[in-house]
Amino acid sequence: MVRMGKHTTTVQAALMRIALAAVFAATLCSDASAVGFESLADGTLYGLNTNLPGEAVYTENGIRMSVENFVLGTSEFFFFAEIGGPGSQNFATNALSLDNISVRFDFADAGFAVNQVSFEYLDLGGASNLSVNDDTLFILNPLDSLPMNVAPGITATVESGLITLFGPIDSLLIGGQELVIDNVIAVPEPASGALLAITILTCWRRRRKTNERTA
Repeated sequence: MVRMGKHTTTVQAALMRIALAAVFAATLCSDASAVGFESLADGTLYGLNTNLPGEAVYTENGIRMSVENFVLGTSEFFFFAEIGGPGSQNFATNALSLDNISVRFDFADAGFAVNQVSFEYLDLGGASNLSVNDDTLFILNPLDSLPMNVAPGITATVESGLITLFGPIDSLLIGGQELVIDNVIAVPEPASGALLAITILTCWRRRRKTNERTA
């Protein structure tokens, strides 16, 4: 089923700060898996004349990425996904530019049950696609018009070029006409603010003791 997105006016800044801290804490403790595209050479190209829709093209930290059709109205397109393409210069590290194509991230082999996913994005114009767990495909213009409830048991927050999804997540499809994405991070379990503080402190102490032993 395809549903057009509608604008969400509620900004959940506190929840977003918790989400960012959760990603940071989990990363410190090596409990997160991420796709950052850093092993790919600038100019790496997927899509038309190279791949078929549904073909797996890249795996990083157990997360498999495939290229998929981009949907707009009743039409489907399959153009290009490129490392270092238009708009990627706005990111500090490698980013993936999407030109009328979608990519799907499969978390089945992430090594844990994924309960939170975040990714950075830059929307340069046109429509975008988003679907979680192969459920409703949202056609969004702009991408930040994503509604809060995106799939059964899955909620989303959008703020400052970052989308975070909460709930049991098996897959994420994201596509666009002029969209850049980076740092797709999967986390086992979102935590409360108090638990995050304890987690970060514990990880910091663990790392400090490790550094002291190796100094």
